[in-house]
Amino acid sequence: CAQDEVETFKVTHPDEWKDWTRAMATAYSLQERVKSRTMDQSATIMAADRFKDRDAIYYPWQFDFRGRMYPIPTNLTPQGADLGKGLLEFAEGKPLGTDGAYWLAVHGANTYGYDKVTLDNRVAWVQQYQELIVDSGNDPLGGQLFWTEADKPWEFLAFCIEWAGYVEQGEGYESHLKVAVDGSCNGLQHLSALLRDE
Repeated sequence: CAQDEVETFKVTHPDEWKDWTRAMATAYSLQERVKSRTMDQSATIMAADRFKDRDAIYYPWQFDFRGRMYPIPTNLTPQGADLGKGLLEFAEGKPLGTDGAYWLAVHGANTYGYDKVTLDNRVAWVQQYQELIVDSGNDPLGGQLFWTEADKPWEFLAFCIEWAGYVEQGEGYESHLKVAVDGSCNGLQHLSALLRDE
């Protein structure tokens, strides 16, 4: 009898039926995206948990025909999603110094989403919001949660933790964070330029 009621509703209220089916299609699509994202994040966290006590981990890499490199594992990788990138750091750190602090600030602004301005403006942005950044780095869950507003919140949180260490210790702070620098003309093009291949 419920099926009969549905069929009657479809005939007597065609516009409402179309609206309802569109709304349900949107809801089901969203549910599938959330399910997929949750499974990916769970796999990333499980991989991180598996390797958390290791001094270092290493990745096997493969090259494509253009000379671009890709890590073979799929979840916890330096080229993966925001969560995986935010969880990874170098096994061996380096003191930041002046140049390192500059590029760390650029990286922080980029991961927040403030990346369509000059490099110097990105550094100035980090200095402007330094109090909120340090708050996020020192107390990610109990502070003002500034990091949650970022385009890439997990990478930005990793930056906040490093920046808080830098603010406390200065240029001698030993950073383990990988700083992403976006480039164009990568791979074999760089090799060709180095070899001056016309």
